[in-house]
Amino acid sequence: WRATIARRVDPLLLIEAAKNYALACEIENTQTKFIKYGRTFLSKDEPWRDHLEPVAEPTGYTPSDSYAV
Repeated sequence: WRATIARRVDPLLLIEAAKNYALACEIENTQTKFIKYGRTFLSKDEPWRDHLEPVAEPTGYTPSDSYAV
């Protein structure tokens, strides 16, 4: 987190990307072992940027309590 912020990345972008990633993982029913750790999600390769756009929720989809954003 600190290293990413030190690269002058807006913390609010990271938070939004993390929320979108969590929702995408739930919608896609991603197994826990395949969910990125924070260190990987915030790495220098910036994979978090892939999750800046909101996730399109399927019709009738209701997030579970564990991922509600």
